Amino acid sequence: MALKVKAVERLLKFDKNDPGSYRYVLKPELYTSLDQKKVIREAALRSGVSQGVMKACWDAAGEVIKAWATEGHAVALPGLGFMRFGLRSKSVEKVEEVKTYCLLFTYFLFKTSGGGF
Repeated sequence: MALKVKAVERLLKFDKNDPGSYRYVLKPELYTSLDQKKVIREAALRSGVSQGVMKACWDAAGEVIKAWATEGHAVALPGLGFMRFGLRSKSVEKVEEVKTYCLLFTYFLFKTSGGGF
């Protein structure tokens, strides 16, 4: 399996006063999002089961992944690697000050299985 990448020129700065320098970084080439129906149809074709069965499996797998990932588990994605959620938050001095407003954003972390990316 290969990932299509491209080199993009970026101005890299390490602080506000740093003039920075232009460097090339690798970025994945982005494609359009695939419709869920198209994914289900292709998976059903490749596995030899009906689209109805594949839709039920797709929905069930989605619920399991959502439940386990939101509980803090890294969930395996066959042939790709593991995914989990992360978050960024503000720091506070006292534990009593920890509230939901401290949460700045959540994000998706993905670790490849090292299979040729």
